[in-house]
Amino acid sequence: MNVVEEIYRRNNMRDPVKENRRNRPVLSMRESIRKLNSMKMIGLVAEFKRSSPSGFTAPPDLSLEKYFSGIPAGNIGGISILTEPDYFLGSYGDIEACQDLNLPILVKDFISTTEMIDSSFNSGGDCVLLISDFLDHKILSALYDHALSLGMDVLVEFHDAPSAAGLDSFEKAIIGYNRRNLRNLKMEPDPEGIGAIMKINNMRILESGLNRTNISSGILKGFNGVLVGSSILSGEDVPQRLENMEFEEYV
Repeated sequence: MNVVEEIYRRNNMRDPVKENRRNRPVLSMRESIRKLNSMKMIGLVAEFKRSSPSGFTAPPDLSLEKYFSGIPAGNIGGISILTEPDYFLGSYGDIEACQDLNLPILVKDFISTTEMIDSSFNSGGDCVLLISDFLDHKILSALYDHALSLGMDVLVEFHDAPSAAGLDSFEKAIIGYNRRNLRNLKMEPDPEGIGAIMKINNMRILESGLNRTNISSGILKGFNGVLVGSSILSGEDVPQRLENMEFEEYV
């Protein structure tokens, strides 16, 4: 059993958030990125995480507020917060704490139940992540429908090209291609995966391993937005570089 499979196995041990802790309406990440695209800007989803089983560790004194307030970019389409507690040291409380930033919040987790979506919503989340590499299509569809019923956006992510099959049926989803293989946690960008996402006529997000060098190499062509965590957390000027890159309409 790999790390991600172990995380999914532990989901039923987590305490749900049953009371509504929202202090604002749902904000659409999809519309936020679309608005930036209309202004010829690539949508940046800036991610916060304290730790990662791939080896990343954030500075111990870095708070959520200090981190997000220190990102000098006018093209932030939303923020992503890791809420998985055992391997990423996150919590639903991190979502609750960031509502006042007034940015769409992606709950970055390994969601496998409607209860986890309810917890994400009740904590103040606006968008949830569903990973098609690990979810049966029927379950994925049910979770997608449940999130939409709450007014939330859905980011459906895949790495393995075969896992992209049928994702075009999720017409309101943001589709993400993760350059990292979550089965072995290695960075394994695959031309077949890129080819698969380009065949899906949805909003597209590129994820994982993006830094100040490779974002300028043309790999963002065809994507509406990009999700970046470790590089920004490590102090790279990725937000500024993305802000100066012109988006071309592909979708």
